Amino acid sequence: MLIWRSSRRKPGFATWHMFAGVNVSSFSLRSRSGGAELNIWDFVPHTQLNMSGQDVKLFLFYLSRVHGMTDLCGTVEVREDMKTYRLTVEDSRVVD
Repeated sequence: MLIWRSSRRKPGFATWHMFAGVNVSSFSLRSRSGGAELNIWDFVPHTQLNMSGQDVKLFLFYLSRVHGMTDLCGTVEVREDMKTYRLTVEDSRVVD
């Protein structure tokens, strides 16, 4: 019975959707000089919606090294493995 339920397309009890780890992040970043809010879709493929905390740090490193965006500040909200937390960004780095 559970094997049949797990293969259903519609999410529900005992389906694969219950056990799949989902990572999602939402960015609210802008340059310190008062520029417009960063549109991450200019730098990330549209299929890359599942950033973890470590992926966010690597993305910020990429923006600072490749695109010269060294003065980004703001927050990034990460939903990872049933937890939600907020990362604070200053000078294009996550600070504690």
